[in-house]
This record gives sequence, C-alpha cells and structure tokens, in this order.
Amino acid sequence: MIDLQLTQAIASRLATEFPTAYVGEPLSSGEISLPAILLSITSNAVPASPLQRGTLTVNVESSADDSTASAHAAFVLAVDQFVASLSFTEGSVRLAGIVRADLSNTPQDRHWQTAITYTVGFETV
Repeated sequence: MIDLQLTQAIASRLATEFPTAYVGEPLSSGEISLPAILLSITSNAVPASPLQRGTLTVNVESSADDSTASAHAAFVLAVDQFVASLSFTEGSVRLAGIVRADLSNTPQDRHWQTAITYTVGFETV
C-alpha cells in the first residue's frame, strides 16, 4: 500500500517534469503513447526499522519513428537525473533515499526502451 503511494507521488512529479510523456504503470492491454515513462516497484520491510526498502523500475520508452538513438539517450539521462534528485514527503509517505542500481537497454521493434532500476528507502509518516 505505501509502495503504491510512493509510486504515485513519483509519477506525479515525473508527469509535471515531462508533460509530453505518458507516465504511469505498465498496462497489460492496450496501447501506450510514446514517449512513455513506466513505473513499477517491489518492496519489503527493513527489520527493526520503520523504513521499507524497494526496487523501483523506471522504463523509459521512445518511438524509433519519432526519435533518434541520441535523442532517446538524452531523454533517459534527463529522467535518470530527475528521479535521482527526488526527495519528498507527500501525504503519508516520505522518500528517505534513492540510488540508481542499474541501467539496461532492451532492443524492441520500432521503439527504444531503457530500464533504470533504483534502490529506494521510504517510510510512513
């Protein structure tokens, strides 16, 4: 539940920063407009601590028809720098820390896709 609140707070900030991109969760059916920033999270409690630790995956996608590889790389860099700089308390969730763990490109037909994973620490306030 708290991880969903964290993801929604991050998505809200991303949507404000990147207004031309679709920002949200991956959909099981239907088309997503590109460019897109897709978020998912897995988390667990930290023993003897009020914190939770999780893995936030941010998939950055661009259309190969509308974007070059270098334009996609610049988009990925902008998203990564923005997410890595986040620090907030919103509603009942506080982001305690975020660190990039991995970045990988996945070849896709007709679009660019880069997955950025972050280790996040957060708590209920």
